[in-house]
Amino acid sequence: MKPALCCILAMVTPLLAMCAAAQETVHLLPVTRIPPGHTLTLGDVARLEPDSDLAGVVLIDEPKRSARSSHPIVTVDLVRRSLDAAGITASRATVRGDACTVITRVRRVPTGEPHSISQHKQPAAAMTSARTLEEHVRARVLASLGLPAERVELTFDARDADRLATPTAGWTVEAHITGFSRRTPVRVTMYGADGTVRELALRAGVRVQRTIARAAEPLQRGLVLTHEHLTPEPVWVAPDDAAVVFERAVGSALRRDMDAGSVLTRGHIAEPLAIERGDVVIVHIASGTVVLRREARALGDGRIGETIDLEPLTGEGRIRARVESPGRAVIVLQAGHIRERG
Repeated sequence: MKPALCCILAMVTPLLAMCAAAQETVHLLPVTRIPPGHTLTLGDVARLEPDSDLAGVVLIDEPKRSARSSHPIVTVDLVRRSLDAAGITASRATVRGDACTVITRVRRVPTGEPHSISQHKQPAAAMTSARTLEEHVRARVLASLGLPAERVELTFDARDADRLATPTAGWTVEAHITGFSRRTPVRVTMYGADGTVRELALRAGVRVQRTIARAAEPLQRGLVLTHEHLTPEPVWVAPDDAAVVFERAVGSALRRDMDAGSVLTRGHIAEPLAIERGDVVIVHIASGTVVLRREARALGDGRIGETIDLEPLTGEGRIRARVESPGRAVIVLQAGHIRERG
């Protein structure tokens, strides 16, 4: 048996047994946003695996500022006390993460900006039954981005209009995205019932709605950013734009000075660690439509997008996975090999 296949079997076999008796896991988010006067529940501040009625557990009736921050902070201890009060035992739910900052102010929407959201009236339409090649491509782009239709704007070259209008009844259509950018390449393969295969390539103009961060005042190198240092601004940008999403900017340290009003980009910051050495991490192992989960201990620090080594809590050996979010990493199995998801 090939070594790669042996490795996969060794990982998946104990995982199947573990999934049968898995606890519900509560992963605290680093930041959340709620409207003023909102009663804070567990579902507001955490990702639950699997989805359950724990989302309705009340944490704070009226969130108030804490001594640590100008915004309320939800800690692991607060979550555990709230679960205890609701009669949820530790044997049922495991809490992961550090703390969640709760933002209660309303986001400001700029007016008159070149890329303001109000100027975009034709978002990509969500497709439930694609009848043309264009509808297939639109549906594939939305699915790949994982965003709702109203947050994605798509345009196509006029020279591709005839091809995009091609009816697809009787054809099986596969649209493959080869990398997102302002001009996203799409490779399409159409399979006919008689064995005919048609292939074509085109490009889609793609912009997505994001809330980026601007410097609210002059900022100095080395500063650890808080909400007071930044101004959120909803804009339309290319999927690979370097601007940092507002929620991810908080807690980052500046690598260089910034002028007031400047857009925060990835080059400005050293992103905070999502996983630290010694953390227990949920590793998602994906193969086709099947996703298995396994607990492992991080052998090093990792930021979102980085690949780190982990040691399974059950079994032997090491695995490598891509950091997806605090407390979570991902491995994608494809064609009998382990491939890191990019």
